[in-house]
Amino acid sequence: ACHLKSTFLASCGMFQIMMSLPIACIFYRLFQIDYFEFLHVLIVYLVLGIGADDIFVLADTFRHVSEDIAPVESEGVYEGRVLHRIIRKTFIRTASAIFNTSFTTAVAFLSCSISKVMPMRTCGWYAALCIVLNYILTITFTPAYIAIWHYRIQGKRCCCPGWRMRPPAQLARIGTTTPGEKKGFIEAALENYYIPMMQKKV
Repeated sequence: ACHLKSTFLASCGMFQIMMSLPIACIFYRLFQIDYFEFLHVLIVYLVLGIGADDIFVLADTFRHVSEDIAPVESEGVYEGRVLHRIIRKTFIRTASAIFNTSFTTAVAFLSCSISKVMPMRTCGWYAALCIVLNYILTITFTPAYIAIWHYRIQGKRCCCPGWRMRPPAQLARIGTTTPGEKKGFIEAALENYYIPMMQKKV
């Protein structure tokens, strides 16, 4: 919630990540695998880490693409065609990156198939299913609740969706500059001290 700056986005993200576990369990049972022990339960921590990272990437890309495609002078709701362009470009930019990380992690767990230890072998299968389903939910469910957040919640203190939509955004004119988002302490320290120090030649 602190990174996303929205309790609504954080709650939907947690729901999405946790839903990948029981859905993966259904497919796990469809493969006629009955073994399920405490080791499989620990997969939740793995999925939480990967799922949160995927959501952060998509949400941050949405914000950056919004600033690039349609900078605004006053906050509000984008028109349907503008929001469609933003979500489309966000999806194109992030889907492949998230796929690469999810695919390589899933293949790494599928390599447990060669193990002769049955708990490790089945745990690898279950982890791979969870990661694949988490990726599918990320590219389908996440853009939907980001759009809801933009239309009804963004900029509000309350995390509950309102009945009325936010007022339309006033786009910045071409050639004008808009004030950027205020940087936090960490961002300012990295930009002003760490990056210049790393760029110095030894």
